Amino acid sequence: MTFAHIECPNCGATLAASADACNRCGERKNEPGTGQPRFTEASRDAGPGLGGLLSLISVGGVRVRYVGACPAGAFGVDAAGELVWTIDWGWVGKVLVDGTELRLDGVRVEIDTGRVLVDPPR
Repeated sequence: MTFAHIECPNCGATLAASADACNRCGERKNEPGTGQPRFTEASRDAGPGLGGLLSLISVGGVRVRYVGACPAGAFGVDAAGELVWTIDWGWVGKVLVDGTELRLDGVRVEIDTGRVLVDPPR
């Protein structure tokens, strides 16, 4: 007995030909762009390099679509899965995302560049 298999065009996973969607990325059959992005090697390596990926947060940046929160910092990934920026502070206790605003331990960071923004004095 043999089974027909296909490769997911989004992430490269091997699927049964009868599958309606990829069980790895969620790409639906005959509906390109419906699955999670296929991350580049640099994007996949960024999390372990910063102490391990704690969460991957969907964000509303112009270029950056995901922020990876790690114990030692954070990184930004675009819609194509390319690593855009990395912040390595050695320790980050709290990562907050509110739409297009990113805060690492209360410090504002530009989502699309990873540049630290200085809050105005109060």
